[in-house]
Amino acid sequence: MHYQELLMNSHIHTNKASVASADEFEASLTAVAGSIKITPKYAGSFKADISTMRLQHIGLALLDFNPLHTLIEPQHNFYCLTVPIVNSCHIKDAFSRREYTRNTAHLLYPDRMLDSQHRERCKLLGVTFMIGDLDDIAVKLLGNANVLKPLNDCSLSLTTPAGTNLVHKLTHACGVINRNSKALDSELTGMELEDDLVTALLLAMEESQYDTEQHIAGRTEKVRIANAEDYLFSNLTNPVTRAELAEVAGVSIRTLSRAFMRRHGVGPMKFLKQRRIEAVRMELINAQPENAKISDIALRYGFTELGKFSLLYKSLYNEKPSETLKH
Repeated sequence: MHYQELLMNSHIHTNKASVASADEFEASLTAVAGSIKITPKYAGSFKADISTMRLQHIGLALLDFNPLHTLIEPQHNFYCLTVPIVNSCHIKDAFSRREYTRNTAHLLYPDRMLDSQHRERCKLLGVTFMIGDLDDIAVKLLGNANVLKPLNDCSLSLTTPAGTNLVHKLTHACGVINRNSKALDSELTGMELEDDLVTALLLAMEESQYDTEQHIAGRTEKVRIANAEDYLFSNLTNPVTRAELAEVAGVSIRTLSRAFMRRHGVGPMKFLKQRRIEAVRMELINAQPENAKISDIALRYGFTELGKFSLLYKSLYNEKPSETLKH
């Protein structure tokens, strides 16, 4: 069945499954990603946990799987966002193969092939946007359809303001998948979620286009701050000081703080704290309750006062960490 036919039904569908074969894996993703071909590295011991949600025009899949090779043939008409949650993945596009970590998402454009290598157990989020009039939406929202022009390396930074907003929207969507929320039985609620995700994607695409142009033009501040952002994402579980971060960026602490305020509306350490609590949430969503301790995950990301952490978490996500973990 063609992917477009699968998404014509406006009813919102969520599903969770544990599979032990390539055929089961591929079949479980058909409703949200169309035709996918995988080749497990260890076929005899392959295992994957899959949580999916299909809206009218968007499909989401939270995946936890053993090493494998994934192919999506260039005969599709959707955009697909791949966001590593734990570990990294290597994706080949039209121009090169590169490694994607959780500070960068891969954006598959229509009529391009996805060729992805996962060399160790991996957790990732895949989001497919099956929207034929995305260019019209881009014009109405941004006044510009050029944001859909493919980037050379097909990567979206998740450290920029629009990138972090996209992560925030995706984290919310993952929570909905995790809870198997009956609130999404409302078509209006589902449409609002779709609108949020599409808007966040287009804004991130626009910012990536702009940053690429500015980089070519030689704007050094953005490059320096991007170095600092990348460093923070690479050290979510390690201690980081302002002085250390300023040295990475090649600017003074004061200049660094002002640049982060202009770019993100918060200083670098608040930015780091926000990214860390998002990382905690994604780990809780993907954890097996019987094998995970909230305290261990929180401490790994630097939240040493667990009472304050729980209060902050609930204020952000409207649920306790334990409620996220048990779903």
